[in-house]
Amino acid sequence: MASTNPSSGESDNPLPLKVVTTLWRSFSQWREGQDRSTAERKEPQTVPSQAQAKIEDTTFKWERLWPVPLYGVAFLVHKGLRVRYPRTWRRLTPFKLPEIYGAGALGHAAYIEGNRLSLKTAQDPNTNLIERFAEAVKISLWERPEFHDPEFRSRAALLPYYAVRADDSPIPILHPGTYGYTTWMTAMFWSDPVALSLSSVLMLPWCKAVGMSLHDTKILVMFMSQRLANPEFYRAPISFGSVSFCALLIFLSEWDRSAWRRGTRLLVNGVQRAFFYSIGIRWLGGYYRHYASIWDLEDLPKAAAVAMRAQATVFE
Repeated sequence: MASTNPSSGESDNPLPLKVVTTLWRSFSQWREGQDRSTAERKEPQTVPSQAQAKIEDTTFKWERLWPVPLYGVAFLVHKGLRVRYPRTWRRLTPFKLPEIYGAGALGHAAYIEGNRLSLKTAQDPNTNLIERFAEAVKISLWERPEFHDPEFRSRAALLPYYAVRADDSPIPILHPGTYGYTTWMTAMFWSDPVALSLSSVLMLPWCKAVGMSLHDTKILVMFMSQRLANPEFYRAPISFGSVSFCALLIFLSEWDRSAWRRGTRLLVNGVQRAFFYSIGIRWLGGYYRHYASIWDLEDLPKAAAVAMRAQATVFE
């Protein structure tokens, strides 16, 4: 197994650079094919943009969150039914009613805010340019079979800690420090190593050329990689292994509960809660987090300039 130091970005295994080389070679061959048949070259497909629609108010307003209080009403109704009709079967999970309805309310609020920020992104000329470039790359380049070959993707699993230049040489990682590393790997919930590497190859040379800050570079690269890898951010899939693990925890929570020590019960309850909330974040947090991140950019015009130069490199 390759040894990788997340804090320094160093590795004693050259495999990640081989993967990056393959990525860049695939991109170069695609460019050569495009230039060789200019008469038959297809223009990048444009995705219908909400910016072409009627301009809407995208400022934050509390009234947009009107469905959220309905979870409180549902909780009170459920609580009343519990009082009137006591439970006759054993509990399968340690969750309380406020936890369940609270998680639903927070998830719904995040989805509503994600819709607002999505519309705001489409109506702003700078962010709209970045988003449409990412969509064009997804349609024209990301769909190529090279990026989805199982063997290639298994090798690219070594790449989450890396950022690369177009000449295949590594640069300092984009997530210095413990906090930066944690937030970076959280954002990787909705991306994957191949998409991250492709985004790095396309964007990092121009980020350096325009003098973009590390803060904005990290946001721009991750925004594009998330768009390529998982466009339906709030529908992150649950693997069969995750479902099986959840079923095992439910079984353990019921198995000979009376014989448990308190520490064992707390451990299983804690793991169940961690699993539940991690799934909730993956399903409901990605959509909001994706569009909120682009508005954390400190210099939007410079980020749009990077996207414009990268687009000229890819499609012209």
